[in-house]
Amino acid sequence: YSLTQCKQHNWSCCGAGLHAVTPGSARSQRCLGGSSALLRAVLMFQDVWGRSFCRTIEKLVEVVQEYPGEVEHIYSPSCVPLVRCAGCCGDENLECRPTRTSNVTMQLLKIKPAEQGQEYVEMTFVEHQTCECRIRKAVVKSERRRQRGRGKKRKERQRVKDCD
Repeated sequence: YSLTQCKQHNWSCCGAGLHAVTPGSARSQRCLGGSSALLRAVLMFQDVWGRSFCRTIEKLVEVVQEYPGEVEHIYSPSCVPLVRCAGCCGDENLECRPTRTSNVTMQLLKIKPAEQGQEYVEMTFVEHQTCECRIRKAVVKSERRRQRGRGKKRKERQRVKDCD
């Protein structure tokens, strides 16, 4: 699009009509190919950065993830909406971590398959209120141990086959 065409559409143009920003919008229309090409919306860098950086956001979290000892029961709903920290920190040595948390209590339906019963229960979950990028904690990997017996038997069988 030319500068004249941008002005006719009440867009503020950047460069030689490479993309046009609709007033009051963080999105732009980028020309694909020549001036007759179709336009598509492009989310601007500042908006992408702001939306992807470390912050709180509502996430769906599985109940058994928060209460791993409750696997013998079924909860409905099976996941709950919780505000949690998420996002990028711009450095591999940093991770998005909560700096302030609060508890929220929700009513869920607890189904007991063994007893063929169900009841409403109140369960408390942790929500994150504020987040920041903090130094990533070093994860110590435990050594993987081989299963005893299975590997040896296979090797013994292979040796026997090699001797024949």
